Formats: sequence, structure tokens, C-alpha cells
Amino acid sequence: MSVPETAVSSSPKQWGCSKMNVARITYDWTITEFSLRPEDVRQKVISPAFYSGSAKIDEWRLELYPRGDDDGNKDHLSLFLKLMATEKPEIPLQCKFSILKTSTNTKTNMKKFFRKYQAGTVLGYPCFIARTHLLDKAQGLLTDDTLVICCEIDIPTDTITTSWVDDGRKQPKQIPKRRLVDDLQVLLDNSNLSDVKIIVEDNKFNAHKLILASRSPVFDAMFKQSMEDESLVQIDDLRADVVKGMLQFIYTDEAPDLENMVEEYLGAAEKFQLGGLKGKCGEVILERVNDETAAGFLVVADHFKAEELKAKVMSYIMSHLPRVVRSEGYKELEKKHPVLLGEIIRAQVTLMEQKAMASDANCNQSPTMRARNPALESPVSFETSRTTKRGIRRISMSDVKRLRETWEWTIQDFQNLPEGSGESIQSGVFATGADRDNKDKWYLDLYPGGRDKDCSDYFSLYLMLKSTKHPELQVHLQLSIVKAGTKEKFGVKEAHRKFVSGMSVGWRHFIKRKEIFSNVQDFLANNELRISCEFNYEIKSGERSSDLVVNDLPVVKDLWLCFEQSKFSDCAIIVGKKTFHSHKMILAARSPTFCRMIEETCQERKGATESLPRLHVEDMKPEVARRMLQFIYTGSVENLEAMTEELMAAADRFRLVELKDICAAALLEKLSVKNAADTLVKADKCHAKELKAQVISFINEHLGEVVESSGYKRLEQNHLELLRDLLRAQAAGVKAKETEGSAELE
Repeated sequence: MSVPETAVSSSPKQWGCSKMNVARITYDWTITEFSLRPEDVRQKVISPAFYSGSAKIDEWRLELYPRGDDDGNKDHLSLFLKLMATEKPEIPLQCKFSILKTSTNTKTNMKKFFRKYQAGTVLGYPCFIARTHLLDKAQGLLTDDTLVICCEIDIPTDTITTSWVDDGRKQPKQIPKRRLVDDLQVLLDNSNLSDVKIIVEDNKFNAHKLILASRSPVFDAMFKQSMEDESLVQIDDLRADVVKGMLQFIYTDEAPDLENMVEEYLGAAEKFQLGGLKGKCGEVILERVNDETAAGFLVVADHFKAEELKAKVMSYIMSHLPRVVRSEGYKELEKKHPVLLGEIIRAQVTLMEQKAMASDANCNQSPTMRARNPALESPVSFETSRTTKRGIRRISMSDVKRLRETWEWTIQDFQNLPEGSGESIQSGVFATGADRDNKDKWYLDLYPGGRDKDCSDYFSLYLMLKSTKHPELQVHLQLSIVKAGTKEKFGVKEAHRKFVSGMSVGWRHFIKRKEIFSNVQDFLANNELRISCEFNYEIKSGERSSDLVVNDLPVVKDLWLCFEQSKFSDCAIIVGKKTFHSHKMILAARSPTFCRMIEETCQERKGATESLPRLHVEDMKPEVARRMLQFIYTGSVENLEAMTEELMAAADRFRLVELKDICAAALLEKLSVKNAADTLVKADKCHAKELKAQVISFINEHLGEVVESSGYKRLEQNHLELLRDLLRAQAAGVKAKETEGSAELE
């Protein structure tokens, strides 16, 4: 029996093609006098920043170690690429390093890698090129002792996929297809079919109501309303070339000379609600955003209500605030658009909240940990250096307090923690300081697998100052591992460093992993690791107003008694309806303002018959004047709490420096998120520079809470110049963190 053959039908052959579009960033870094570089092993040179992305918000830097990043690489140059900042979760890329041979304009020693980057990622080659090879003149790599490093970064943007079918038949000749936009362009140019004229200056443009109304809500509303002559539209606030280009965009989605007329087109897009044109303008502007132009483009985006563009420019400013505030555009913004300063501050608050939420999310993903703070189990011991003397005591806002703190962190299930390089766990926040309401907040940051691959055989450990009310803290730090069941410390590391808020200090190579894991019984009993943190530190602060007492020197008591009993008085101070009989010698010796008033009054009284010169003090309450006079006579003041602000204003007016310092210290003690904005206004009004600086620091540390206070809303409305001070302080703080935010101690 024969088996019938199976019929197989052939289908047309099919092809497909996927093409990836790539954005390429090329950066050449020139280093002169290379052979004279002073860096030692593990010391690096950092390139200027360069950028990628449409809004230039991806910030990159190259890091070069002229003598290697480790002892094992000291005969080589180590080269790395670091992603400083980005808003993207990750960036896949191909990076290619090379050295430019300038004599022949060719590249050599090419090395490339493909990796995914996140903010903070650092990748590259510890042995990029041997120093002997680089310094060999025969190789020609250092023309005029100048090294040029080339970096090319290819970042995938999108993929385009096409497919087609070959059915075996001869394909007919392709006839070019007309595009709809081509026909609409003809329609725009054809005046015979137009039904409306656009009149601008001395120009008339023929157009079609249907097209205009379908593309612009403004034109649509205009044509629906009754008009005397519906075939004419007059535009008075745009140039003719701008209107002509806008009409071409309406018909074809293309705006001629967009690069050179972008701001004019943006104004037209806002006027006629052309979202597409506004978006194209935004893309062009974002390509031009940099440290010098960002502030100016923020003004443009705000003026034309381009909210998406404004948000992206604002994001750039947030990421580059220290450099932006030094630009001429920012200075112009400060003078002419102060309302935008408030928006920048609120954007800072939003950014801080987002970072806090991200930090909380990361903490929630961390292993279960138990932290114990011995300082919380017993009173904190601290010493205050304070000189006690009889007589007048000078109160200074820079008195030094020295404190000693001890904190222990116990980490449970330690051997089950992630061991990858760059993965960290954080302790809980612990608070230190003598002031119960204004503690300094710290935490420890441990990388069990090292902070990066170069230290993957070590634990990396850092102490972070999360927040403080003080401008700076001088800290002597000691970190160590505590042996199980004992108080014995192992692997002790010590350093003396200055801390500012947001700064971390620690060691990449804190202790070798094998030293811990090879002695589990000593260090990981019950699978727990104990870390000890001890530090002594100094803070500068104002002395408490409650410490102020009336001087008890007999001469002081006698002088005050003469004032109260009006004995031997030779002048009268008139405050409202109250007269204080005083003594010219005391007033002139203590207050430059009173001294000038007395001299002027004596000149005016020559030949007068009045028995006593009269000094009139306006705009002051009698009880405030009495307390001020009490300070002038005794060097102390009673009941300061009841009239601190009025007394500080009086002290500023009469140039009583010590009294102003006392009042400033009292206000600083009562500082809170509710009164911080009002206190800033008072400090500025009374020219209390040190108080103002400390209040600004406090506000920037608690910005999210302060901006919700009623005092801050009053500050926004009435004291825009103080917003400038806040932003400049923020920028200075960011710059400080950039330059010394993480001190590596080796």
C-alpha cells in the first residue's frame, strides 16, 4: 500500500530588522604637565563635569589615579567613569576609554566595557596603562608633557523594528506617496481657498478657519464668537515672522528657524495654546540649559506658563544649585523675579521629601537590626568650659562646649546580610548633645562587602552627621569592633575631623572580612556583630539666658542704686510719658549712640537755662528702656524672657553689643520650626549676623517643616530678600557636601 505524499505549501519569505538608536557623548580631558603630577598611590585627579540627556541632568566625571588606586596597581594609571547624578533608575551604556596621540591625531590604548550605571556608580580600569609605557617618549603619548584622555559613551535611546515579505513576484515600481503635511503646506500657500486673513503689522497671511480652529483652542473660540468681520484676525503683540512660522507649524508641525526664534515661538504657543509647538520649544531650550542659562530659562518658562519645561529646568537647578547661584542669570532672577526664589525653595523641600521617602524605603528593605545606645540608659556626661568671675561677665555666642559620647550598634543575623560591593546597611539614628530640644543626629553606615570592588575584601564603615543646628562640629572619632561577651575592642580606628550637616567620615578599608569570619566565636557569637562608636566633640553655641544673673559687685549695686534713687543725675531720658534720671558719664561710656546724643544735646544747650539736658527716645516702651538702662548700669538684665525681641532691637539701636548677644542667645534657645522664620526676620532687622547665620542653618535643616509655618508665609510675602539668603546658604551647603561630604580615611 502506497502512502500519499503530503502536500506542502510554501509561504512568502519574511525578513525583519531591529535598529537601535544610540546617543553618543564624546569627552576629551586634557591634563598638562603630567609628569610633574604630585599625586601618590590612591590619590586621584577628578575631571570637570560633563553631561548627557536632553535636559543635561545626567552628570558624569572621570577619575584618574596617576599612580594607581591601590598598592597593587602603583605602576599603572587607574581610570574610572563615575555617574554623579541622574533622575533615571539606571542607564545602560557602552564606555570606551583611549589616549589621544596628538601628533598624529590618532587614538591608542582603547578599552571598553558595557555596564548599567546608577547614581554614584564608579567603573573603569585599575590598570589602564603602564606608567613606563606612557612616559616613554618613543610612544609619543605625552606631547609637550600633556595627556589627553578620550571617553566615548554610547547610551541606547530606542529601538526601531521593521519587517517585510517577499512573495516571489516582481515588485511594481514604487510611486512616491504624498504626505498629508505636503498637501496642507500647498493649502497654506494657496490663497484662493483661504477664508480668513491674519493681519500682523503690514503683513497679511491667508489661512483656513477649519485648520486654525482644529489646532488652536484660541482660534476655535475666536471663530465661534460673533465678529464684525469674521474673515479678518488682527494680531498686535507678535512679530510678522513669528506669526508666519506659527502658521506653518499649525499646518505642517514644523516651525522654521526654531533654534533662533525659540523664545518668540514659545510666546506664540502660549498665546494660542499650541501644546505641540510649546513642547518643541521646550526640547530646544533643554538642550541649551547649563549653569549660566538655567536661571534665565526658568524665568522664560514661568513667564510663558510652560509647566513641563519649568519643572525640568527647576530639576536642573536643584542638581546644580551651587554653580547656578553664581551665574549672572541667577543674579538677574534675584533682582527682577524674587517670587521664583520661593518656588526654588519649595522645590528643594519636595526634593528633600522624595529623598527621605526613598531612604525610608531602603531602610524598610534592610535586615532586622537591634541598636543599643548606652547613652540613653544613663545620663549623658559632658563638661562645659565656663569661666566664673565676680563682676561684669561678657556673654559670647561662641562659648565652647565639649562633649563625650559612646554608642554601640548590635547587628543581628549578620552572616545572612548581603555581601555585594556597594550594598550597605544603616543603623538607627541616635541623638547627642546637651540641649534636650536640639540634639545632633547621627547614624552609622556599614558596607559588609566593601564600598566598592576595590575594597571588597574589607568592611567599609562611616559615621554620618544627619543634622545639627550648629555650623560645624570638631570631632575626635573612634570606631571599633567589640568582642562578644566582653568590652574589649578590636580594629580600632581614630581620626580628628570637622563635621558639617550631611557629612560622613570613615574608612573604606576598615577591617578585613577574613579577620572577622575566621574568628566567629570571638566576633559573631549568636550571629551578632557589635560596633562601638566613641567620639569627643566641640560645639560653639550661645550661653543660656537662664545663666544670666545680676552682678554682685558692690560698685555695681551702688551705681544702680544711684539710678533708681535719681542721685547726682545730670541728664534726663524721656521715653513716652516716662522720665529716667541718668548720668551722662555712664551712658556715654557704655553706648556710642547715647554718647553722640549727649554731645549733640550739649551743643544745642549752650546758653540754655534748663537744669538738665533731655534725651528723647522715640518708638520704645518705657519698660524696655528701663531694662536697657539696667544693663547699661549693671551688665545684666532681669526678666529677659518677657521682652527679648524688644531688648535686642534696643541693643542694636544703641549699639550695646553684649546685650544684643545675650538676646540673640536667648532667641536661639527658643528656636523651633514654628518661630524660625520670624526669628530670621528679627535677626536680620537687628543686624545680628551670627544669629542670622545659625537660624538660616536651622531653617535649611528643617526646611520641609518650616515652610508650612505661618511665619514662613509672612516671610515669603514681605521679606523676599531673605529668600535669597536662604538659597545662597543652601547652595553653599551643597557645595561643602560636594567637596568634603565623604572623607575617606586610610
